[in-house]
Amino acid sequence: MALEAVPDPASLWASDDGALWHSVLARYPECVEAAAGSSKSKSALVELDRWYLQQLAPQLAARLQEQLNALRAEQQERQQQDEQPGGVGGKGKGKGAAKGGGKGEPKAAAPQAGAAAGAAGRAGSDVARASSGSGRVQAGISRAELVRLVEWKMARGKWRPRLVAFAQEQPDGAVEAASGEALRHLAAYVAAAVQAGAVQVGQGDSGPSSTSPTSSSSAATAAAALKAAVDALTALKGVGPATASALLSAAAPAGLLPYMGDEALAAVTAAAGGGRGKPDDYSLKAYLALVGDLQGKAAALQLGGGGSAAAGVDGSPAAAQLGAADLERCLWVATVLSGRAGGSAGAGAGAGAGGRSAGKGAGAAGAERASKKAKR
Repeated sequence: MALEAVPDPASLWASDDGALWHSVLARYPECVEAAAGSSKSKSALVELDRWYLQQLAPQLAARLQEQLNALRAEQQERQQQDEQPGGVGGKGKGKGAAKGGGKGEPKAAAPQAGAAAGAAGRAGSDVARASSGSGRVQAGISRAELVRLVEWKMARGKWRPRLVAFAQEQPDGAVEAASGEALRHLAAYVAAAVQAGAVQVGQGDSGPSSTSPTSSSSAATAAAALKAAVDALTALKGVGPATASALLSAAAPAGLLPYMGDEALAAVTAAAGGGRGKPDDYSLKAYLALVGDLQGKAAALQLGGGGSAAAGVDGSPAAAQLGAADLERCLWVATVLSGRAGGSAGAGAGAGAGGRSAGKGAGAAGAERASKKAKR
């Protein structure tokens, strides 16, 4: 039985057809099997990918949820303090009011002013608090788990044995501390992204509000928190933004953050043209740009009905919206499977061989240039 053709990465990226993206994502298990059989260095990919998606991701999601719960509790406590006349916002001013006279009356409005100021700067203070590491230190992953994460990354892409050695040589406690700090920053990022309307987490009133007057400031706060999360991980020797992105992608809810894979980076960079930079740029700036591109594409697909029922990465029916992490997987599938078993198909009915060659060339060139980087 002939397999259905898969579009090349360039054609897929150009498409706003949610059904097409879902159909490519449904081929993910097949793609993992195909990649695992392509070379000895990738032979463990099936097992490693199962561990990454079914063990590491739920584990990190649970730890992130603890951070989000703690952050929410702190926000509620601050809000209660702001609303109380004798709270944080009005401690000194309450004394002036108690003295009586004309001077006390204007100061009586200080708690309300303090509450408004606190609401405006709340998201920013969350990042500062995450940086200080207040509260109980929450470990993210162990050194052994970092080693396995690096092995997954190399089986998924380019083999760089020195990166495994770097992970194995991390000092005792260093990985736990760095990844725990990254999760604290990630919690601040998710909270700010929810406030900015970029993602909905959980149920009830915790979802996004696109009309919130603080959306712009929340978006800026989210960017700062994400940068801080990556910085926390890249402080470890041998860990670059791409490795950091693998952990953050596994932990983030709703497919919010993608893995910085060679294939997605090559496809998006090629589509952006000469102004974007090179597809082998694994800098923090390039990662943040990739996040923005994939999140923007996911939003466009959602508006176009990209959330229709389709098979998920585990092959089971799913009616969830495609997230940035899903789109990265789709571009990986398109790179690996296009040209196999029936050839590549363009996103449109009339897509031809020129688009296929360009897409495959971009993916191959990105993978070749990626080998020049020692730290990702």
